[in-house]
Amino acid sequence: MKACTIASMKIWFISSEYPPMFGGGIGTYVKNAADSAAEAGHEVVVFTRGESDSVIAEDNGVSVVRLKTGRGDYYEHLGYWTAFSYEIYHKLKWYMETHQEIPDII
Repeated sequence: MKACTIASMKIWFISSEYPPMFGGGIGTYVKNAADSAAEAGHEVVVFTRGESDSVIAEDNGVSVVRLKTGRGDYYEHLGYWTAFSYEIYHKLKWYMETHQEIPDII
C-alpha cells in the first residue's frame, strides 16, 4: 500500500489567548495545536492579543503576531470582542500585504 503524504501548508490560528500572557485553557489548546502543526512540517502563524504590537518567531517554528488591543475609534462604538475581531482583520490584512503570504487554512 502506498503511503499518503500531505504537502506543507500555511496554517494561521486566530486566538484571544496564547502563552505566556494567557496560558489558560484556550491559550494552551492553541499552543499545543500550533506546535503539533509546526512539528508536522507546516508553516504556522498565531495571531493574538499582546501588550504591544510584535512579530516573534519562536524556537519551535511557530510565528506569533501580537497586537495591542483597545486602540481605534471603533472601541467606542462596538463591544470589546467585536472591536477585537475588527482589529484582528486589519492585522491579518497587514500581514498578508507585508509578507506577501496567503494562508491555506485560517
